[in-house]
Amino acid sequence: MRTVNDAGSPERAALLAAISHTNDELISILNELREISRGIHPAILSQNGLSAALRSLARRSGVSTALDLRGIGRLPQPVEAAAYYVVSEALTNAVKYANAGVIHVALDVNDMTLRLPIDDDGDGGADPAPGSRHRTAA
Repeated sequence: MRTVNDAGSPERAALLAAISHTNDELISILNELREISRGIHPAILSQNGLSAALRSLARRSGVSTALDLRGIGRLPQPVEAAAYYVVSEALTNAVKYANAGVIHVALDVNDMTLRLPIDDDGDGGADPAPGSRHRTAA
């Protein structure tokens, strides 16, 4: 902290921004470590439900992720877990293999049916031509 206190105004702002970013990263790492230490099932899913867990995944995805969660409430635990892992794998694959810049995830529960369309602007999908749109529904 002495470096921050000794720095001039422009340097101080840059240092404070770097410290804030580092703090955010450390909190994210700590949360991931907590998930690992509690087993494979993410704590946020059990404690706060699918919407909160998907928002957490989107923040950590490394690519812009748009969520449309249409006001869902709590769902049965096996349904929430399945949806969470489908989205997690889709985000990972879109980043690793499709070179996606934006991923769209929608979740809608109507009657007893959960719809989970996921699409991205990457170069993967059924059509091997670059830039094709790929849409997956689970």
